[in-house]
Amino acid sequence: MFCSKCGIGLANGSRFCSGCGSPIGGIDRNQQFEVVTQSFNGGIMRGIQDEHRYQINQFLNNKNFQKVHWNFSIKNGRVYAITLTCDRTDRQLPYRFGISYEEAKSGKNFGWLSSIFTGWNVEKGLQAFQAVNPNAQIKATRPIHDQGMNYGLYILHTYKI
Repeated sequence: MFCSKCGIGLANGSRFCSGCGSPIGGIDRNQQFEVVTQSFNGGIMRGIQDEHRYQINQFLNNKNFQKVHWNFSIKNGRVYAITLTCDRTDRQLPYRFGISYEEAKSGKNFGWLSSIFTGWNVEKGLQAFQAVNPNAQIKATRPIHDQGMNYGLYILHTYKI
């Protein structure tokens, strides 16, 4: 069973949705799901670039995904592939998923010195994202680091349509 308002799965016997708090009266028992998996690969040398993130967001925006799970392939601190496994529903949802990337200025070039020079950390990456996207709801984050130093942050979020 799934909440008709936010689409989250419901435990049997629940009277209210654990996701949005709505009463369970409006459950769509006939909802159909399909699992969709898509990989985006930038190559080990080049890694995931802006054009790959654009393709990922086009993929997410054009589908009716209720849940999105992600997996990163990383080598030497570089994300070279992202695989998405998504639950697509047959009913219209009031939101879409997106992926954003926040990067420390000169983080990869100066390593641990970048956090001293720029003051960048994961919290500042989240603050920068939220300042530009105040209505987005963050679903998951994935810091990217090399030799223990964070230099980037992937953010999985939803936004209302």
